[in-house]
Amino acid sequence: MTALLWLLRRMRASLGWQGLAGIALIAGCAMAWLLALVPLDGKVAGLRREAMARHESQYRPVRLAAREDPAAQLRQFYAFFTRDDTLEGWLERLYDIGNSGGLLLRQAEYQAADAGSLKLSRYRIVVPVTGTYPQLKHFLATALAEIPILSLDQVSLRKRKAGDPSVDANLQFSLYLLQKS
Repeated sequence: MTALLWLLRRMRASLGWQGLAGIALIAGCAMAWLLALVPLDGKVAGLRREAMARHESQYRPVRLAAREDPAAQLRQFYAFFTRDDTLEGWLERLYDIGNSGGLLLRQAEYQAADAGSLKLSRYRIVVPVTGTYPQLKHFLATALAEIPILSLDQVSLRKRKAGDPSVDANLQFSLYLLQKS
């Protein structure tokens, strides 16, 4: 015990009050890290696992078994595109997503495109929008998540002036619908 007291007195004499304050500050930071941040790391990891599990269950892709025959795999593939909504319903949903995100959607164009020999109809949709980058990013993420048969093909961005927060964008999507036989 006397050796520890002697060591503390010697440190105080050689470091001064500034050195002791620095050591106390380092010790306080270490305690804060141990008491506050380490438990939060565990919570963050748990929340990430929960979010990934929720995402995987909500947007689970069609899983094809390797041993199934090709005809069953093809039926399963086409089943993904079997939706109750019509083309107009999906276009309305796309408009609602943009409108709710604060984007200014101008008149969109859509036309049927050749889907080849598939039983799918492909519609090319060109949507000119005006908004900020975060609004545009939110619109794209939400549209692609909520309309699973939609794909983003091309994005074209243009700013009017350097300091302007809004951007004019031309977005080109493809929407795939199962042809009614």
